[in-house]
Amino acid sequence: LEPTNPDIIASAATLARDLGRLDEASALYEYAVARDPVNSSGHHNLGTVYLWSGRLAEAIVSYQTALALSPGRISSQYGIGSALLVAGDAEAALEAFALEEGDEEYRVKGMALAFHDLGRMPEFESAFRELRDTWGERWPSEVGHVYAWVGDPDAAFEWLDRGVLQNEDGLGSQYLRPLLVPLHDDPRWARFRERTGPSDEQ
Repeated sequence: LEPTNPDIIASAATLARDLGRLDEASALYEYAVARDPVNSSGHHNLGTVYLWSGRLAEAIVSYQTALALSPGRISSQYGIGSALLVAGDAEAALEAFALEEGDEEYRVKGMALAFHDLGRMPEFESAFRELRDTWGERWPSEVGHVYAWVGDPDAAFEWLDRGVLQNEDGLGSQYLRPLLVPLHDDPRWARFRERTGPSDEQ
């Protein structure tokens, strides 16, 4: 009924993203941003779908635009750090994560990930402990992300299962997160996708 309404287009983009239709989601978010170019949330959301699609350089640009429009915007700096981490630049990722102002959990989580990839293990253990102790009960999947990334699939699935049991917000899009890619070849991955809704069959 309103095919050019950027809010409706953005909602359709989010649905397409969570269904794993990332090319379609990118096109819809790009359209929404073109219609409303000073909306920082639009650029942030476009950055996220680029990140999940592996379009890392484009993700960074979109997150940077979101921050330029809304300095200190929650989790955009974390998004930049995540793209840099996935690209293999842990040093730059650490610098980006440290600048996250809007979400302390993401700042701590991101720094833990970067410390690990840099081999700074005492700092990794300290930051990871803070993540588990402070936010693990409320957001167990965030802890699962770190365990997956650092190569502990048993602990990763244990924490992801906690998220399923408490119906943690955002479970339906967990399977798209780059930090969980190391779990994709594990036989438990298919079961996790079934339990959270977006398996290929479903």
